[in-house]
Amino acid sequence: MQAMTMNFIRRTHPRHARFLGVTFLALFTLFGSACHNNTPLPKYVTEFYLESPNESGIAFTMPQSHLTFHRMTDPFLDLSAVTGVESGHVTVNLPDGTTEQKACVFFFLNDDGRQRLNMATGSNQQRRIFVYFNEKPMGVRFIDQPIDSGQLFVFLEVPDKELPDYIADLKESIKRLKDLKNK
Repeated sequence: MQAMTMNFIRRTHPRHARFLGVTFLALFTLFGSACHNNTPLPKYVTEFYLESPNESGIAFTMPQSHLTFHRMTDPFLDLSAVTGVESGHVTVNLPDGTTEQKACVFFFLNDDGRQRLNMATGSNQQRRIFVYFNEKPMGVRFIDQPIDSGQLFVFLEVPDKELPDYIADLKESIKRLKDLKNK
């Protein structure tokens, strides 16, 4: 069949051959794009890691504080467990005994994510949770008690004025991941 098509194109006038070649290419491209999923990939591949004990695991440095930590090799949660995200503020106790309102990101988890978060925080108290966006450390949360609510707040190491942009991009990433799963 291919040989017949090529012979037909060769026997036609050069302009017609070019036209037929371009037409076949256009049809092939159109057919290929119709079969392709048009949902864009999430902007942020989001993963949550636990701090590893005794300086084992993978060492990394936070982007703003420049503090170095060690994390476990594998994440215990990822974006598939996140159902929503919002910005918020929590009161933190400062070393001098005063308190301060600090901006953070609230991650809302599905049932599986809630269970994994509860188990991870119950057995890893006095350690930290790190959130990574596209394999870069972006936020941290100290584990002071088990978290069984399915809501995890994390302090992102980004300027407060950029936090709304991160929230919007995370919301879009969650939506895109859901769209990809539903196709």
